[in-house]
Amino acid sequence: MHRVIGVIVVLGIVGTLSLAQVQDATVSPPSQEKSQADPRVIYHFPVAESLPESAFLPDEIAQMMAFDTAIVIVDLRTPDEFATGHIRGSVNIPAEQVRKRLKEFVSMQKRRRNMILVSRDGTDARRVVKRLQREKIDRVWYMYGGIEAWAKSGHPLSKD
Repeated sequence: MHRVIGVIVVLGIVGTLSLAQVQDATVSPPSQEKSQADPRVIYHFPVAESLPESAFLPDEIAQMMAFDTAIVIVDLRTPDEFATGHIRGSVNIPAEQVRKRLKEFVSMQKRRRNMILVSRDGTDARRVVKRLQREKIDRVWYMYGGIEAWAKSGHPLSKD
């Protein structure tokens, strides 16, 4: 079963949109002239009722990465797992180090960076998202199904 992707990446100041405007909206890539420091806000309208609100599917994340150059992919797997293949450009912060590296997440939040957490199957990422949200970090989501779902969806893995 296919799911209609309900992701809108909004650049700059956010206004009020009606449902009709959202359905008719088209998203174009950001201009090359724009600074990479421009604030970005992600609006997520999950279509599948079984998908948690803080989760994105691999195809949604691939689309966001194409439009939002300020997005940060945080891979929560161990360094050895990360070395076997990861999403190009992702940052490795193992799940067991999140607590002592909390300042890095706070810094990304302050710089208005959207963070997508990735783990092997999505379980650790979901748990860490909840922990970070308790710490008042609200620009954080996770990849549903983890890196396994990313690979099964046909998206490339990097060893760089």
